[in-house]
Parts: sequence; C-alpha cells; structure tokens
Amino acid sequence: MMYQDVVIVIPAYEPDERLLELLKNIRDKENHAFDIVLVDDGSGLKFASLFATAQSNYACHLQRHAENKGKGRTLKTAISYILDNFPNSKGIVTIDSDGQHTYEDMMKCLA
Repeated sequence: MMYQDVVIVIPAYEPDERLLELLKNIRDKENHAFDIVLVDDGSGLKFASLFATAQSNYACHLQRHAENKGKGRTLKTAISYILDNFPNSKGIVTIDSDGQHTYEDMMKCLA
C-alpha cells in the first residue's frame, strides 16, 4: 500500500493549537502526500478560525457537525466523505487532534 492510498481522519471537538502542530508535522515530514479529512464535531464559533487555518494552511478536507455528535458519528461522517471523494483509497488511519497520537505513531501503524 502506498501512502497516497491512505486517508488520514482527524476527529476534533474544541481542539487547541496541538491540532495545528500535528497537521504541520504530518505535512512537513518526508513529503508524504496524505489526504486529510478533519471533522469538526460541533466545536462552535470560538474554534472557527482554528479550523479555517487547518483547512487553508494544511489542505485539510473539512467536514462539520452543527452540534457535538460524538466520536463514532464523527468517524462515520469521515468515512462517508472518503467513500464519496476518494473511491480509490485503500485504507484510513485515525489520529486524535489532542496530541495523544504522534506522526511517528501513525507511521508505525502504516509500516
């Protein structure tokens, strides 16, 4: 499986700067051309600029829930988006927005 065949899914509810650090790390490392689907799980207007930065600076495909629906529904939203927009993808990897998982952790899953 090639890295370009994998889509990264990041569910996020009221994220902080660690989300942007994670995205920067993913984009900067080894020039992997991953598609990233970022799902805002009803974070509200207070977080709109952070999601806008993620979308514009790190080329994320942003999906939004108007209200918090939980991680399970957020993953379903992402998977539905991937099936519609990346029909040739061979896999997905999910990574949390809070820094719990690192780029290195993600790459170990793909090895």
